[in-house]
Amino acid sequence: MVTAELALAVPALLLVLSICVGVVLVVAARVRCIDAAAVAARLAARGEASETVLAQARAVVPHAMVTIRHAPSGFIDLTVRERLQLPIVGALLPGVTVAEHIAVPDEAMQPAAEGRAQ
Repeated sequence: MVTAELALAVPALLLVLSICVGVVLVVAARVRCIDAAAVAARLAARGEASETVLAQARAVVPHAMVTIRHAPSGFIDLTVRERLQLPIVGALLPGVTVAEHIAVPDEAMQPAAEGRAQ
């Protein structure tokens, strides 16, 4: 009797453990995406070259998909995406995409805009 209960409990425990590990991995990926987006947005707002911005974002998240868009309203929209494959249950489920979006004012455009306002 104990053997049958143990045979059911161990796989259930492993499934719960793998789900918990997956959640921790997703949260860690989200923090990495937030950090990469913040660094890249700061550099893009200062007017750094796109290659520099992408290199710094990929230094934080190596396989990131980084999108930089200069909006006509004077903002820079930056998105960092990372695709994860969860351990153990990842073979049964599709991958998870973690993304962070930041919009910052374009500091390189502000002096020109202030000069025209005077």
